[in-house]
Amino acid sequence: KFQFLVRRLASNLYDFTVADQTIQTQVRVQPDNSLLVSIDGSVMKVSGSEEALGLRLRLQGIGTVLLPTIFDPSELRSDFNGKVIRYLVPEGGSVQKGQAYVELE
Repeated sequence: KFQFLVRRLASNLYDFTVADQTIQTQVRVQPDNSLLVSIDGSVMKVSGSEEALGLRLRLQGIGTVLLPTIFDPSELRSDFNGKVIRYLVPEGGSVQKGQAYVELE
């Protein structure tokens, strides 16, 4: 959904640009391999793990973000996990962007 640019300015200083907004951050690696990220005087602990679907980042006080490693337009995914109740499109049928294709519980 979003393209971003990261520039390393020094060993612990980075610029992050998303759309037309740039923020500068200081990053320090902690003994548990988490990161302390400082932005405009606020400090946040960030940790991550590689998973089958991509990189899962845990942002202290905010929540979890999943950055998928692979984008495959033939794969259909949901924003949340759940049990499939029924398929709304027959097998082999076409699905348009934004169209519901499965009902989850």
